[in-house]
Amino acid sequence: MDDLKKPAVMGKKIFRLLEKHELLLVQDKAFPNIVTEITCENIVGSWWGHPLANPIYNGLRWLEHNHSILVVKLIDGKVTYVHENLFADIFSIVCKSRDWQLRKLKAEDHQILKYISKKKHISSDDAQLTELSEDPKKSLANLEKKLLICSVEKHTQSGKHIKDYMVWEKSSIAIPNPNNYLESKTHINNLVGSLSKKTGAKVKLPWQ
Repeated sequence: MDDLKKPAVMGKKIFRLLEKHELLLVQDKAFPNIVTEITCENIVGSWWGHPLANPIYNGLRWLEHNHSILVVKLIDGKVTYVHENLFADIFSIVCKSRDWQLRKLKAEDHQILKYISKKKHISSDDAQLTELSEDPKKSLANLEKKLLICSVEKHTQSGKHIKDYMVWEKSSIAIPNPNNYLESKTHINNLVGSLSKKTGAKVKLPWQ
């Protein structure tokens, strides 16, 4: 237990789990997830009261800085950790806007998407966002859940937490020659389906 309080030890343990499953939620009732795997408990409600909550958080930060991983709202609109084995498939799915991504977006979501598409890269503290949407945070979350943009967390020198949002072509997983869209989608569908069947989970991907 004491060793797991060290960010590197916890981070490496989480990474081994990610190597095993390729996709991990932070927390879920059934789908493979970091909290349950680390604590060996199926926690109902917030996991932040657990003694390993802070070590898990610090381990995740270590992992994000020391391994090539993708953090994206892929499964059920929840934060999902993705192994680099799947980078090419994920990029091949999101490198172009599809009907399932644009469906049901609000006008203000479209405004922010247009702005980010033009700028390629913005920060969550960009003053222009409040002029484009009454609730920029919600609009940005909607765009992330539709996989229209991606984000990374940053810490400013003042200690403030902000997010950088960008188009996928500026992301760390961008590749010059994407795979076949349908084949990539089938691969992810099959992987999630297999993990769901093993655990009895009922989850959805953004295009389903």
